[in-house]
Amino acid sequence: MRSILVALDDTPAGKATASRAQELAKSRGARVTGVCVVDIDWLAPAEPGRIGSIEFKERRDRARLAQARDAEKRLADAFLASCGACGVAADVLAVEGEPAARLAEAAAAHDVIAIGRDSDLHGEPTDGVSRTVARLLKATPRPVLLVTTAPAKSDGVLLAYDGSIPAARTMQLLVLLGLTGGTRIEVVAVDRDRGKARRHADTARQYLSLYGVAPEIHAVESAADPAGVVAEHARAGGFGLLAMGAYGHTGLKEALLGSFTKTLLAECPTTLFVYH
Repeated sequence: MRSILVALDDTPAGKATASRAQELAKSRGARVTGVCVVDIDWLAPAEPGRIGSIEFKERRDRARLAQARDAEKRLADAFLASCGACGVAADVLAVEGEPAARLAEAAAAHDVIAIGRDSDLHGEPTDGVSRTVARLLKATPRPVLLVTTAPAKSDGVLLAYDGSIPAARTMQLLVLLGLTGGTRIEVVAVDRDRGKARRHADTARQYLSLYGVAPEIHAVESAADPAGVVAEHARAGGFGLLAMGAYGHTGLKEALLGSFTKTLLAECPTTLFVYH
């Protein structure tokens, strides 16, 4: 891991994201780039109206844009100051446009994107997973670190593995980015068929062993929502990171395409490492 892109936002999880990224960068010797996005279309949406109302809208839009610029500078200055205080190399990128699209573009020059689960980059928390996060998960060229308001301090990693291609890619990136080194690793595989769950868990164990990682294995036979099973396992184990592939084709498919946002994004108590 050489570079982390950090979405800067005023939300509770957005603020926690900067701290989490700095901790990760410091432990890995990586650089962080904070990104501030000014969403012009959100600040000044097109609206029909009479001449008088148009003039009022223009004044209002200018005021909102000025506030966004002030917030952008405040966030950037605070981020650079906190990075300097903890000895992490940092810079800031300021862009305009739709947040998810701008983040995806900027991500190509970085190893991972860190963003708060409630962050739309509008300075206001959303109820549950933000629209920006949902869009980013579908179109990101890099794995995404989704940070909670108060992420766990533990450095343990839980890998949810269902045998799908996205899960295999996630596992590989987790290892290659150095996120499995020097910490406890557990693998949880959930399936209605216990034999299949065991095969998935053993595949993950075999791959991780190539890199000297000896994970604890949990093969769970369950007809319950896999996302709920994984979230409860993460909660009980006090993990600092939960890694899983999004949009898989087996095992966790229903959770990732249906209740994924409602269960894992809303209820999982720790930082999520997501890729597809």
